[in-house]
Amino acid sequence: MDEDTSDGVGHVVPRVTGDKSHFCICCSFPILVYGRLYPCLHAFCLACATDMSGCFMCHADINRIERWPKENGLFISPATLQSFKTEQDLANHTLKVHQHLLAAVQASDRKAVAAKKEREEQDAKRRKDEQMGGGGMAMQAAGGMGGMGGPGGHASAMQMQMMHQMDPQAMMAMMMASGHAVGQGQPGGGRAP
Repeated sequence: MDEDTSDGVGHVVPRVTGDKSHFCICCSFPILVYGRLYPCLHAFCLACATDMSGCFMCHADINRIERWPKENGLFISPATLQSFKTEQDLANHTLKVHQHLLAAVQASDRKAVAAKKEREEQDAKRRKDEQMGGGGMAMQAAGGMGGMGGPGGHASAMQMQMMHQMDPQAMMAMMMASGHAVGQGQPGGGRAP
């Protein structure tokens, strides 16, 4: 190999153990010169970066492309795939992303706890309504208000809804108290015509 081609661009060169290479996610070739996009900071090979009208990864508009040689090194965030020139810049970015994700998880946890508490309160209210509704129906039936409902003994829509919410034993007790259960009241088990 000639001395003029020692930069390796366009030529096959032996890879030194321990050297790391980034591969362009657009063309899948090793990157020798980075094209670093602004403002999103994603990096590709320079050839792919110059052909883009918007970022391949985040679809952000490209304000400028910075040419960055491989020898200068570039640090890629595993969380966001953004590129940074120094390890310290990457560390600062990682800390910021971690804090943002932690805050999002905590906010999600608070929402989940609030939703669980709201469900528990609704369940307690429903159980209380069922207990009050069942007792109220039995008292109404036993109180001589014409059994089920008003004139003619027909149940109102509200009474029917309350009956559906009652447990079977409470409903049977209410019906027996009002004379609507089979075998109660008039011969043949029904109401009088």
